[in-house]
Amino acid sequence: ALQSVTDLSLGGDWIAPRNAHIHSIAFLQNMSQLSHLLLHTVIVDDQDYSPLLALPNLQDVRVMATRGMRPSIDELKAALPWSA
Repeated sequence: ALQSVTDLSLGGDWIAPRNAHIHSIAFLQNMSQLSHLLLHTVIVDDQDYSPLLALPNLQDVRVMATRGMRPSIDELKAALPWSA
């Protein structure tokens, strides 16, 4: 369940670069204590990034922009505490 996780970084091989694929990030909705999230070189196959909007304790987030993602990268940056 990982409900007590506060920091999470998921990614592929940024040196190669080789993207990792995960079907969905819906599992993040159960991680209500998550405060720092980095999804680097990761493509979410269902393109649904809306679970990020349901994380009440996020202080720092960054995800890779991908074509067709919902909400768009600009919408996510406007709604979330984006890290540089």
